[in-house]
Amino acid sequence: CHPLDTFKSRLQGPYGHQYKSLFSAIKLSIRIDGFKSLYNGLGTAVVGGTPGTMIFLSTYEVTKHYIENRSDPNKLRPFVGHLAAGLVAEMICCVVYVPVDVIKERLQIQTKVGFEKELLYSGNIDAVQKIMKVEGIRGLYKGYAATILSYGPFSALFFTFYERSKASAKKHYEKK
Repeated sequence: CHPLDTFKSRLQGPYGHQYKSLFSAIKLSIRIDGFKSLYNGLGTAVVGGTPGTMIFLSTYEVTKHYIENRSDPNKLRPFVGHLAAGLVAEMICCVVYVPVDVIKERLQIQTKVGFEKELLYSGNIDAVQKIMKVEGIRGLYKGYAATILSYGPFSALFFTFYERSKASAKKHYEKK
């Protein structure tokens, strides 16, 4: 699905007005930037996404157990712990996910379509080095707050519904 993510980013990016449609973006991107450009940022997403997901799931489980072991079940409903653990998991994993996403997006949207004659970044490492040099560490974390505000509630609700569904399924199968 990475080429579709690249096209979405290009359509929504600074040169999006150059494309009339998704098919226009596909055609121009391949003709001008080459087929390989459709996979710009994939390496970063794969290499960074795996530890990010491990951190996300591990943080959720550790936080959930921490809350369960330190709260009075008569005072704190289980879903509150799941909401909190999901939100904390998102906040922690985004320490990895956001820089990965910044690098991936910047690699995806760079194109020779429009005004650029040369690409700004030659690859993942070059992107990190140039972002750090020009913008500092803050450049890698652009959008962190927006990511937490958009994905935090999703993760909180996701784990709440997941735990509820898991408990319901367990009850159902224990009856049999």
